[in-house]
Amino acid sequence: MCREAANEEQMHADWIAQRITQLGGVPNLDPKGLATRAHAEYVEGESLSDMIREDLVAERIAIETYSEIIRWLKDNDPTTRRIMEDILKMEEEHADDLASLLEMVEGASD
Repeated sequence: MCREAANEEQMHADWIAQRITQLGGVPNLDPKGLATRAHAEYVEGESLSDMIREDLVAERIAIETYSEIIRWLKDNDPTTRRIMEDILKMEEEHADDLASLLEMVEGASD
């Protein structure tokens, strides 16, 4: 699950960078400024369930961010909106997977 989700996150970044380029922009791929542009804060968990919970929080923040972008775009840029909707769908699947994993891990520790 983790490798698949990581590959999908990379794919999302590639789609967005490609779309920025198609629109005449230059994507900022410099990792140095990534933390300043991130919507979710990195928090290191102390246990497996803490780590999963923090990942789930980050996914939910991503879901809200993509939802806001989709609402902002409305019908003004259907291509970008479709890309954002595709990414949103995958982020929702990631959140569902993490929620199920968290239930499993917390249930095993009871």
